[in-house]
Amino acid sequence: MILVPVSGALNAPSAAPVTVVAAPPGAGAYDPWLDAAGDTLFGDLDVGANALLFGDAVLAASATGLAINGDDVCTASMGTCGLPGPQGPEGPAGPQGEPGPQGEAGPQGEQGEQGPAGPAGPAGPAGPAGPTGPTGPQGPSGVVSTAAASGYGSSDPTTTLAFLGPSAFVSVATGERVFVTASKALGASSTAATGLNLYLCSQSTGGSLTTWGGGIFGLQAAPNTRSIYTLSGVISPAAGTTHAVGLCGQVTTATSAWTNNEWGYVSALVVKAGGGSTFELLAPTLEENVRR
Repeated sequence: MILVPVSGALNAPSAAPVTVVAAPPGAGAYDPWLDAAGDTLFGDLDVGANALLFGDAVLAASATGLAINGDDVCTASMGTCGLPGPQGPEGPAGPQGEPGPQGEAGPQGEQGEQGPAGPAGPAGPAGPAGPTGPTGPQGPSGVVSTAAASGYGSSDPTTTLAFLGPSAFVSVATGERVFVTASKALGASSTAATGLNLYLCSQSTGGSLTTWGGGIFGLQAAPNTRSIYTLSGVISPAAGTTHAVGLCGQVTTATSAWTNNEWGYVSALVVKAGGGSTFELLAPTLEENVRR
């Protein structure tokens, strides 16, 4: 590109506009343009009507001078115009601009790893009581069989051990026991009665009489009186046979005055053996022998 006149500097025009002529051979938009001496005048220039483009700046030539973006940089009154000076220092930063609009939400992040379990919380209050469950089925009866009897009995008390009231008959199998309750009204007529010993007894068919427990000894009756005597307990006669059970006794005096007597009753329950205790079949102790 040639500006007239040119001699190492731009001369402001005095009468006619500066003429923009053709670019050097092969030059195109934004290629370097040369002055008349072959020196680079400006880089990255483009050509317009009476104007040179330098980046975003427009160098315009007119009859009165040169202007960049409308501001005069060289006029007829200025004389010779030099080339543009170096770029000045960067000015201070401008004020903070207004925040831009809210951006769109980013994509969902990946699921993080599960954290450690927290400590156990305090125990909660007890819940309300639940409804009552249904009634269970009826369990098997613990009673195997029953027996009972009433009557005067076989004899009045004598010095021989014998049943004094009626007897009930029970059959006992292995693992079974017998609960016996026996009563008898006994008393004296005109003569006082003494020395009566009472027991719960059992007797197997064809066997001898067996006493259970320690007995009740030394019973007495005033003349013309009668009282009811009752004993009860759980006994364990031998299994596999039938037994008569009831109240038995004897007197320790040579002559018995126990003659004012009445009927008696006996009841027996054969039950399955549990964890309870029974009267044991023991030989008489020294104390019992003394009591006799």
